[in-house]
Amino acid sequence: MVTKDTYEPCFTTIPNTTLGRWKLLREFARRWHGVSLGSVGVESSLVKQEQTRLGVNLPLSFREYIAFADELIAQNAFRILRDGYRVRRLDEHSATSLLLISENDVYWAVKDEFFADDDPPVDIYFLDYDNDKERRFIGRGTRYPSITSFVLEHMAHFLYGKGGGFCVRVELTDANRNEMYAVFPVTSQMDNIQIFEKKNIVVFLISDINDNKRQMMHVNFFRPIPTAEIPECLKACTSNGGCFHGEFANKS
Repeated sequence: MVTKDTYEPCFTTIPNTTLGRWKLLREFARRWHGVSLGSVGVESSLVKQEQTRLGVNLPLSFREYIAFADELIAQNAFRILRDGYRVRRLDEHSATSLLLISENDVYWAVKDEFFADDDPPVDIYFLDYDNDKERRFIGRGTRYPSITSFVLEHMAHFLYGKGGGFCVRVELTDANRNEMYAVFPVTSQMDNIQIFEKKNIVVFLISDINDNKRQMMHVNFFRPIPTAEIPECLKACTSNGGCFHGEFANKS
């Protein structure tokens, strides 16, 4: 269901296929951002151009990412991922990039060794500021289990609703999680991202794949919600501070 003033949960189940995951990501973008998107499995002209230019056969999920980006760019909506679309070879790392951070000092890319996977993991590369002779990037290992979870996490990091929201570091106990389960009728998990949803509220609980104890909670309200209707389990997570935006900044 897509309306201008209501967000209905869409992460009711997480498909076990790459195309199924991309269909879900597209549906989330439609519902939250209101962008018009086509179907999965359609090879856009940009996909053909990129594969020809790079001289490689990209994995299925990589091709779906390019097709997704192509449609967003056409609508001036790629900003939902904040950073810059940049598909290029990183030959020194035997990898192909997906995205370049807006500050131009971080790439996210897929290594050649994972090209046989439909939905391969994503590595991160930082600019070497200690090298003043050449512009060189240094690999810092795998940060995302799959391209689809990379895209979802990126959308979660830069998600904004008319009702505002917040981002906080948390260490949830079993009791905390049980409270969340009791409040949110829709819960699911995509790789390292646990999702809690109810009408007009979405929560992404993201675990660092290298340290499960490190978790970031991203909470967003699709439209302004009276303070009394904000779940207490969410309010409790803000007691140690964090980053607040929009309407919620005025409530915190």
